Amino acid sequence: MRHLYYALQAIIRGKESNVIKIISLTLGGFIGILLLARVAFDLSYDNCYPDIDRLFYLQRQSGEKGGGWGEPSLYNYGSMAAALKENFPEVESATMMSIPEERTYIYEDRKADKMMSMFCDEQFFSTTGIPLLEGDEAALKDVDVAFVSRSFARWISGDLSVVGKTVMLKKFDNGYYPFTIRGIYEDIPENSELHYDVIYTLPTFCKMLGVNRAGWGYDISYHTLVRFRQEANVENVQARIGDMLKKYIPQEGGEHKELHTFKAVRGYHADRSEVHRMVSILSILGFSILLIAAMNYVLISISSLHKRSKAVGVHKCSGASGKDIFMMFLCETGMLILVVLLIITLLMLNFKDEVEYIAEASLSSLFSWEVMWVPGLVILSVFLVVACLPGSFFASIPVTQVFRRYSESRGLWKRFLLFIQFLGMPFIMGLMIVVLVQYHYIVNRDLGYNPRGIVSVFNQFPDADALFRNLPMIEGYANGSSIISGYSGGENITLGNGKNLSVCLGWSDARFVPLMGIHILEGRNFSREGEALVNEEFVRQMNQGNSPIGQNLSYFLGEATITGVMKDYPVRSAYFPQDPVVLVALPGWGPWTLRLKPPYDENLRTLNKTMKEMFPTKDVVFTSLQKGLDMQYDSVHRFRDVVILAFVSIFLIGLIGLVGYVNDEMRQRSKEIAIRKVNGADAFSIFWLLSRNIMLTAFPAVLLGTSASWYIGQKWLEQFVEQMPFSLWVYAGIAVGVLFVIVVSVMIRTWYIINENPVNSIKSE
Repeated sequence: MRHLYYALQAIIRGKESNVIKIISLTLGGFIGILLLARVAFDLSYDNCYPDIDRLFYLQRQSGEKGGGWGEPSLYNYGSMAAALKENFPEVESATMMSIPEERTYIYEDRKADKMMSMFCDEQFFSTTGIPLLEGDEAALKDVDVAFVSRSFARWISGDLSVVGKTVMLKKFDNGYYPFTIRGIYEDIPENSELHYDVIYTLPTFCKMLGVNRAGWGYDISYHTLVRFRQEANVENVQARIGDMLKKYIPQEGGEHKELHTFKAVRGYHADRSEVHRMVSILSILGFSILLIAAMNYVLISISSLHKRSKAVGVHKCSGASGKDIFMMFLCETGMLILVVLLIITLLMLNFKDEVEYIAEASLSSLFSWEVMWVPGLVILSVFLVVACLPGSFFASIPVTQVFRRYSESRGLWKRFLLFIQFLGMPFIMGLMIVVLVQYHYIVNRDLGYNPRGIVSVFNQFPDADALFRNLPMIEGYANGSSIISGYSGGENITLGNGKNLSVCLGWSDARFVPLMGIHILEGRNFSREGEALVNEEFVRQMNQGNSPIGQNLSYFLGEATITGVMKDYPVRSAYFPQDPVVLVALPGWGPWTLRLKPPYDENLRTLNKTMKEMFPTKDVVFTSLQKGLDMQYDSVHRFRDVVILAFVSIFLIGLIGLVGYVNDEMRQRSKEIAIRKVNGADAFSIFWLLSRNIMLTAFPAVLLGTSASWYIGQKWLEQFVEQMPFSLWVYAGIAVGVLFVIVVSVMIRTWYIINENPVNSIKSE
């Protein structure tokens, strides 16, 4: 208690410097703890499944005989899971899952948007181990059946009494589709690759689509999850998959080849290149900002040695040992850390929506007991650094300081601490510029078509031509699949020569290509069913050396003749290379695509209002293509916000540390400066006297920080196929800019003492 009392008195007496310490630690702690909590969240992915070490994804690679292999993909045949279970006794269970998608559901007069949904087979729960609270897994073989999560069940009725109730799914084409709820499963944590709100059955999906799916051949758009028996030899099963496939795909012996490998679910998320990259960058950012904040705290504490040395001497004269002084400083630091944590907690709660948006996770998940140890360890580490370093300095002050002035400046220590802060300033500034410029580049890149004013809806209309032709805000319209803004990959097509290609397959009417402004480089647009367009990348991957015009191709719905070659346009984001595209003439499938007249936003609101008046019983809402394109880079937008916050925090902390260092230098050298001025020293020589050590510290720190920003920036850019080129002159400008800020800050702070009457300084001594 005695240590706490003296620590509290020290905090009250040094309230000015303690406020600066609190601000510094709050700035660094808020961002640093948030970033490292997100890192822990990513590294704890998929730990919720029982016996997770027996759970594996099946990856597929394809290629041509005599050539290399493509990148591993989770896309597989829909019947692969059942075949693995049937042919390999080592497999305990296996399940087929569709690609998750956001869907809208209606219950009575309430609507639930953006519910993650997928369909699967009857082995899903036994394979994953997700607890089934109510219902029988065998119902996943039935039609018009759905299973819902605990949270979705509570949304429906407030409790879990929802089995047997009917929920309406908004269809992509027309109206609503009724499901009967046959089971409830436990909520899947946010940090899981298999995060779904609603699971419906494969027979239901086939009935909705009107086509049997999930077989062998063309349809390779499903994920396969396998649970092995204890002590099963996974590599042995993997080596025998090729022979197994010959039973189901006899044509496998042609020019096409496939390779299947198992990938453990544990660590799968963290091993993905984009996740691994972001975890590394966020870790560096988080540790950097916490280190800079901690070093600034230590710098402020060491700078106060001259003020507190006499008080420490008095304590030692009164019988306090070095250990007592050290414990007093630990208590003082602990109190300040508690205040900082309280402020950080209030900030996170007050800005909950913004924090969750930046972190892409809820606060309850970021700071759950499963990952709470990481923020706790970070806080403990910061406490030990900011308490032990200054505490040891104070404990070493000799008792004789009660009789004389303390003059030891600890200049080497202070310059080292300042070096750390100077290093962080160009590092975060360079990274911020890279992120800002790249984000602007990818959201404004040339798409090969004109997205302005394009809107779409999945509803079907009785007489669409008459409807859209008579609406004044519409410039043009077409019917076709959404391959412009979403990748419909995983579709195999076969050319006339027997060669297979995995392509992005879409369909539309003849108005779609001119509506979008897609350029046809060779041939003509299709005009009737049974014709198709391909893009330049398709021609390159055909690798035939002759024109594809007039050649036939086969896909899962039939055959088509190629009539034209389109200029390449991206069907995925800038993270991915250009895909081969096949656009088949097949009107009546997919959404309606409209081009509005300007002003686009106002006309979109008018259009949706008109649709609501004309179709009051249908949920007809047109959405903007541009908005969908921007959403592809939502994670980049979030990271941009994180880097901006880190930039503001690090720069403020660095400037606080710089000003504190300059103040301490001016206090210690005020008499020397006065004598130099009396002897004729000019303003520049005084400025150089005060700034010389700062500049000698700043130059190597800024050089190292700029180099680090270049390296980390290049690592971050690796995730993009399309990158904005950055000249080394940009980084040179960053270094010069940071040095300029440092020089100006020192100049402003020293201006008063440079122009002060030296007599006043000598008299005060």
